Amino acid sequence: MKNFSKLLKVMVAVLAITLAFGLTGNTAQAAKKKSVTIFKGEKVAYTIFLGKLKSVKSSKKSVCSVSKEDGKAILTAKKTGKSTVTLKTNRGSLIYKVTVKGNPFKLSYTNKSKGIVVQGVNNSSKAFNWATVTATFCDAAGNPVTEETGTLWHVGPKQKAYADINVYKSGIDFSKTKLTVYPDGWSRGLEAKYKGYGKNVKSSIKVESGKYKLHASTKYKGRGGVYVAADIAFKDASGNIVDVNSEFLYLYKNKKVDTTTGITMPYGATSYEVLNKRAYLDY
Repeated sequence: MKNFSKLLKVMVAVLAITLAFGLTGNTAQAAKKKSVTIFKGEKVAYTIFLGKLKSVKSSKKSVCSVSKEDGKAILTAKKTGKSTVTLKTNRGSLIYKVTVKGNPFKLSYTNKSKGIVVQGVNNSSKAFNWATVTATFCDAAGNPVTEETGTLWHVGPKQKAYADINVYKSGIDFSKTKLTVYPDGWSRGLEAKYKGYGKNVKSSIKVESGKYKLHASTKYKGRGGVYVAADIAFKDASGNIVDVNSEFLYLYKNKKVDTTTGITMPYGATSYEVLNKRAYLDY
């Protein structure tokens, strides 16, 4: 009888510890909190890989709204400020303390010639992002004639990228062109981390068999990889830019050297200039 009593006490103690551990585990799972930064005008999609998204909520919709679309949470940054976004899944809740900052992109260079606008964009943030530029082309009176967009690929943190926008309409006064730039959140992960890595990458443009190729190498051995990019401007005999192309590579610990397939010199061009080269770490 005494042995049974002792066994009963041991079983009760084990049950109590198990219940306590279970409650603690569930509480920890439901209290996952992370801080993230997104930018005004940006939309960022978050995908639940383990589990199913049940509901979404924002504590301040005027700063950052959130919606559920095709099983993903879509965060939309509306104005600068802070908001808490809660994503409820069948495995617990994810809580994000969201800080919305102003547009991180600044136009730094424009060149208007031969029916194109070339723009350079500085990324003042540490967050990676692609950028989208909208150009409103106007007539001599400043009245809008047409609107075109262009994408700047792989604008690394604290770096610059270039792209061009073409216009084929007549009656355009290029001096009246209006440019706006905004972040393209679809290109980045909500929790992704990025870091400038130019000092640890060797890159150059090589002309081989009539093609302009980006060659790059790195000694990086960590997780993730390194994006390497270069923007090339092609010019005519008068020195006018007629086209801008971007070449980029992704290097990682198992592929430390690579070369792009390259591009041919466009019609009307007689020379080229490398506008810039950049590299950033994606981990």
